[in-house]
Amino acid sequence: MYFAGVSEVSPEQLTISQNQLCGLLSVLDIHSGIGCGAAINPLYLYNEKKATPWHAAFALIFSHQKTALTKAANCNALLYIPPDYFHKSFHTHINWPNEAIRKYDLHLENKYLFLIPFMVHANIPAIANLAQPLKTADELFEIYGAYEFIEEEADKLLAEFAQIAHQQKQC
Repeated sequence: MYFAGVSEVSPEQLTISQNQLCGLLSVLDIHSGIGCGAAINPLYLYNEKKATPWHAAFALIFSHQKTALTKAANCNALLYIPPDYFHKSFHTHINWPNEAIRKYDLHLENKYLFLIPFMVHANIPAIANLAQPLKTADELFEIYGAYEFIEEEADKLLAEFAQIAHQQKQC
């Protein structure tokens, strides 16, 4: 899953604190799972090895704290991965197929699209989306919703961001 947002600064300059992430997840009534503090440009979703942030997060925790995965799966922990872990791999390479990128207009004037990846156990109840966008107190960024990332239907992510970009252009 991921939060989709728009920012006044590039995603590389955004850091989502553990408290901010917990706050965002609590709005969706999520209190357990794995989240990252990195805001990632949707164009950089795949790193050079074609891995996603979700692959990277799972691999990191699996290799360093397997027991934490069990706690998160049993609704007993919210694991936070600092943004530095993701910034190295998900901020410089566009590895989408060219035909996928050409289908969608993701360009915004003076604003930036970003996603904040997180994972929850598959057995949690359905997650209700946001009733309205959420702005940070400093209005540096705004979250438009939470969406499921389905790897086999990855183009849906680009379509969702294209829709957000279109809405922004209408304002």
